[in-house]
Amino acid sequence: MNDLQLKNLKPTDKTQVRHLGKGLYLYHLPNDRKVFRYHYRLDGKLRKYMLGEYPQMTLAAIRKELERVRGTD
Repeated sequence: MNDLQLKNLKPTDKTQVRHLGKGLYLYHLPNDRKVFRYHYRLDGKLRKYMLGEYPQMTLAAIRKELERVRGTD
């Protein structure tokens, strides 16, 4: 997925969740908000960490933030 594809996504009546790889998920809400979350497990429980929102942060910035959060930068 790239920024142009993100920009062209159309909202639906339900929240759409798209897996973008390495634990990164895009939540596309019915009000057309696009929120990026990182899914990870801690003590066997699924945890979600909000990385940012599109278009305030570009996809490249989100991926960089994901690397920082994961400790892989």
